Amino acid sequence: MKKLPLGIQTFKDIIEDEYLYIDKTKFIYNIANSGKYYFLSRPRRFGKSLTLSTLGSLFEGERELFKGLYIYDQPWDWKKWPILRFDFSIFSESFEPEVLENNIAESIQSYANHYNISLTKKEYDKRFQELLENLPDKAVILIDEYDKPILNYITDPVKAEKVKEILKGFYTAIKGSDAHVRFAFLTGVTKFAKISVFSGLNNLTDLTMESNYSDLCGYTEDELDYYFTDEFRIIAKEIKLSESELRGKIQEWYNGFRFSSKDIRVYNPISLLLFVRNHEFKPYWFETGTPTFLTQLMKNEGFSPEQMEELFCRDTDFSTYEVDNLAALPILFQSGYLTIRNYLPEEFIYVLGYPNREVKASFLENLIKAFAPKDRGMVNSPVIRLQESLKKYDLDAFFENLDILFAKVPYDIHLKYEKYWQSLFYMIFTLMGYYIEAEYKTSKGRIDAFINVDERVYLFEFKFTEKDDGIAKMAEAKKQIKETDYAKRFMDCGKPVSLLPVVFEYKDERAVIEWEEIK
Repeated sequence: MKKLPLGIQTFKDIIEDEYLYIDKTKFIYNIANSGKYYFLSRPRRFGKSLTLSTLGSLFEGERELFKGLYIYDQPWDWKKWPILRFDFSIFSESFEPEVLENNIAESIQSYANHYNISLTKKEYDKRFQELLENLPDKAVILIDEYDKPILNYITDPVKAEKVKEILKGFYTAIKGSDAHVRFAFLTGVTKFAKISVFSGLNNLTDLTMESNYSDLCGYTEDELDYYFTDEFRIIAKEIKLSESELRGKIQEWYNGFRFSSKDIRVYNPISLLLFVRNHEFKPYWFETGTPTFLTQLMKNEGFSPEQMEELFCRDTDFSTYEVDNLAALPILFQSGYLTIRNYLPEEFIYVLGYPNREVKASFLENLIKAFAPKDRGMVNSPVIRLQESLKKYDLDAFFENLDILFAKVPYDIHLKYEKYWQSLFYMIFTLMGYYIEAEYKTSKGRIDAFINVDERVYLFEFKFTEKDDGIAKMAEAKKQIKETDYAKRFMDCGKPVSLLPVVFEYKDERAVIEWEEIK
């Protein structure tokens, strides 16, 4: 097997240094042949930069790099065009509006120097247009991470608006120089409304949810069969699984991303490559945490983590958005925390959920840390102790450690609702590796939480109070458990069932947990 291209996003380097390249050039050829202005949104670490680099090599006329790939024998003139690349993720560590404008201006000047063009205009957008008009041929413009400067100020609307205006001028220059542009391709994670950032470039073809380009980025099951079968055979033998068991587990951890109504699912390429290198199942997404603004958005909209198991939406819910009118759902989808699990064509309804185990675990780990101190050990240690106490059926130790963990949640982010504590409970148990189902339906009502561990089933009924009436709330929870006969549903499961009414009593700016076990 060839070397794994981890951390390498340049097509030429991958080919010349004989790294593994998954052939996506059929998509590249179709894109280059069928349009002029394109936009693609995909989650981080999904191959957007490599896609741009491959397009760059194509328009550079570097045919020999494509030998053995789909595009090599297709009708293409292999002409060399002027290539202008702009990567907004590396312009500056500080995206202060003035700094961003200076960096754009410096890049424009650098290209002018390269092509021996003397620029006379003063404003950066006018100079960009002047550059495009004086290049030796039509330009190919490749823009990576277009949204990075905006996301940097997503919680500062004033600066975000200034950044938007700078970018708008940049894209207006491209539109104004249409006669001098051969091709343009923009990538990013999020998709802001055309009426804002892209108002200057409103003729973009958006490939984000196009069925024909669902697997432009990411690896399909067929591609795994073709490129990785031999390596999977070695890994299966090493970790003592059958090949089919290994493939099923790889699917569970890293597959599941679906970007259109067409049922094509892809693997996160970087996570898959890291697994192939390490021979170890674990969440590799943890290296980049969930953005703080997204956590705050979810709280503002009452978005609970367990809700994300299954969400129903329509096309309009994926709509673009403005910095001053953010919505959690489209950002969660575009960032890869949610994906399309199913599509109901007659109703035009999308069913969304977590793509896979890796994303779910990484997301919840980062989310719970947003509610806890910066010291990860202060979160991880109680979670590990919780896990051990459940294995030993030591409920005293379990609730003692749960109380310790909840006590670490800062007062200023406590939400005084049962739903909040239920969400925290859900996140903790998911991190422990247990399957938890929130608001589990029975014939007589809903159980707040159902947890099925190796030797036992736990059923929880939560109550919350801040009125010093914990005893009354406990009685209410016990009565509800008995009257609805929750345990009957699980009598045939072959495991003992523990019925646990739990009261979160808010005292002295923290939650105190009271509990009992109903035998």
